[in-house]
Amino acid sequence: MKLHTTSEAIQGLRNIHYGSQLRPMRDWFVLIIIAIMLLGFGAVWNVLEFNHIITGKIVAPPSASHRNVLNGMAIQKVRDIFTARAKRQLKYESKDYPLADPSK
Repeated sequence: MKLHTTSEAIQGLRNIHYGSQLRPMRDWFVLIIIAIMLLGFGAVWNVLEFNHIITGKIVAPPSASHRNVLNGMAIQKVRDIFTARAKRQLKYESKDYPLADPSK
């Protein structure tokens, strides 16, 4: 097997040409065919994955590090945040919250 140098590879790329005539219709036809094939491949892939999920098969098996562990303290912190927000909303609605009205 003969190894080519980079200058030989560049010279080989320069030798690639269309021919004596440019044919844009052929080029567009090839591009459209490739685009249709890619769209078809995407549609088939999505149908296969949809059927895979509908039949109840696991897409990716869960690893040991991704177990759902409920942390009681974290849940309580979230509840406290929403309680504080609800209290603040009541203050806004009942006009007990001091606001500066720039229109007055």
